[in-house]
Amino acid sequence: MNDSSSHAVDTERLRSELQLAGLDGAVKWLNARTSYRYTGIYHLTDATMRMVAIFDRKGEDVTALTVIPFGDSFCQFVMSDGVFNANDIANDLRLTNHAFRDIVASYFGLPLFSEAGGFYGTLCHFDVVPNAVNDAEIAFLYSATPVLMEHLRQL
Repeated sequence: MNDSSSHAVDTERLRSELQLAGLDGAVKWLNARTSYRYTGIYHLTDATMRMVAIFDRKGEDVTALTVIPFGDSFCQFVMSDGVFNANDIANDLRLTNHAFRDIVASYFGLPLFSEAGGFYGTLCHFDVVPNAVNDAEIAFLYSATPVLMEHLRQL
């Protein structure tokens, strides 16, 4: 199976997860495709990134991740760059003075866009240890974001 047909199958599986298990189930499924501890969807409102859905592989309390000031978030880089990938934040010169540099060790995020084309928020994977998303998964995630937004619009 080539990459595009694999992405089509995976995209249909994501649609199925959204129908059967809702947004939380779909986020859990997306997380299972990686080795990241967390996978989340955040929405930008009032200069704040607000958690819409999150999955923590360890099942711990994620209350501290519910609301993050936009200026302290990694989502700000997703918004400005269109994608943000930091596999080892402690050694990433772009993040020398970042507020969460000593807490989050790796982050990958893609933008989510509203129906009007404005920035809605992010789909992101992050961890407290260095981590990476492989290229095939990144390609799939680009096809997953419109499916997620289609679902979010219906909520």
